[in-house]
Amino acid sequence: DSNVSVTTPGGTRRQNVAIDWLYFRVPVGDATVTTGRQVINWGHRMKAWDARADRLRADYRLTDELALFAYYQKDREDWGAEGKDEDQYRISLGVNYGTPDLRVVAQVRHTNDERDSVANPTTQAEFRQGESGQEVYGFATFKVADLTLSSEFDFRFGDVHKVYNDDLNDGRSDYGTPYAIFVGADYALGDTTLTGGIAYADNAWSSATSGHFDQITMFYNTSGGHGLGHSRIGTWSNDGELAIGVGASHKLTPELTLGGKLAYLDGDNVGVNKGWDMIVADASMAYKVNASTTYHIDAIYAKPDFDDPNEKEDAYWGLSHRFEIKF
Repeated sequence: DSNVSVTTPGGTRRQNVAIDWLYFRVPVGDATVTTGRQVINWGHRMKAWDARADRLRADYRLTDELALFAYYQKDREDWGAEGKDEDQYRISLGVNYGTPDLRVVAQVRHTNDERDSVANPTTQAEFRQGESGQEVYGFATFKVADLTLSSEFDFRFGDVHKVYNDDLNDGRSDYGTPYAIFVGADYALGDTTLTGGIAYADNAWSSATSGHFDQITMFYNTSGGHGLGHSRIGTWSNDGELAIGVGASHKLTPELTLGGKLAYLDGDNVGVNKGWDMIVADASMAYKVNASTTYHIDAIYAKPDFDDPNEKEDAYWGLSHRFEIKF
């Protein structure tokens, strides 16, 4: 794991170059074993995309369409007082089914934090320390002629995933179990593709801070190359969040593609007068310079409406361009 970064005058570290994966893959009979720091791309980008994890993974193919997989993931390696292990790890078991028209992938994952729990927790991190929990999540893609349907879900259980809220604004601890669901559709009409989708997250699933809903609008993609994602709304703890979007892209020439999206966002946040809604418009252009290089121009405009009368409702807009080079 190697990072080259600089520190801005405001003290924020900006990553310029990252070399953050190295793994070995070995076939063993009908199975494949992969170990090392791996790139994680999952589903339709809701759960994780371009993430990194230290894993020991095994894949076993039962038939041409069906395979099983399992992995051990180390999130933290640490020693506490008197040499006590304070690691955090995850163990997962999953299934992968795929045909030319249908793909379904799902897994069950257990997370364990080996630190001692906090007797009187007051922060989100302290509530989760020393706890364990489970996740059930998966995605599916189904193709019918020119129509492609996609879906993804994520449900979390157990104390390590519970979210501390103060829904009643009374200073007491209220708990919620995070979950999120996404359903989308793409329809191809020659050189034009129509898109649409709806996503919902509940109990502080943190959609606005991790780019989980970027299938709906680039507003949510805070880690994307366009740099136009906005995380201001994510600074609150979200009770519930809804995103609905439609869009289209058109290939004008083999090299030039134009696209746009229109989305409606709605959130209910913890505390008094913390609800909000927003209209967002995206626009994009991609020009393929050659087989490995693409030039992008992206733009965004978002107009918020907050329940809090003291919250500024200035429009958010941005414009960016970049070269994408694939090796």
